[in-house]
Amino acid sequence: SGLANDKGDVLYIYYGRIQEDQKRVSRLLAMPKKELILYGSLGVNSDVLINKGYKYCGTVEDLDVVLESNKGKYLIALLCSDHEGLPLSIFELLARNIPVISTCSSPGIEWLSRNVSGLKLIPFDFKYEDIVRAQKEINRETNFRDEILKLSQMWKKEWINIFNDK
Repeated sequence: SGLANDKGDVLYIYYGRIQEDQKRVSRLLAMPKKELILYGSLGVNSDVLINKGYKYCGTVEDLDVVLESNKGKYLIALLCSDHEGLPLSIFELLARNIPVISTCSSPGIEWLSRNVSGLKLIPFDFKYEDIVRAQKEINRETNFRDEILKLSQMWKKEWINIFNDK
């Protein structure tokens, strides 16, 4: 049985390009098969997960389809890239109130993780226990979309101040 909380059973999803080089999808082998579903396009060495029995639901362009097909589950997204700028998928997931656990480390991601309670960073060489610990730290009562909107309003004010100074 998967992890559970007051919002139902926890189901982890991977949402993105399924490939080994940058995305390091083999790190997801730490996850029990029944707790992880894969969504995304197949890339180089994607068979590292597909052929191991993990549930693969194909390429899904619309995250709402993911939500609809997993009603009654509490979804948490896992990202395990070795490098990223600031992935758009993080904003897409948080805007739909899906928390994100990520190994990605960039100044933008680190800043965002300090300001949004639904984004938790785990070590680059994570183990399953690191994911469980991060999942327990996520504030499930928070609306991550509201947090993102507040941050965007703050950024807008900063940009207005920058342009008004000139």
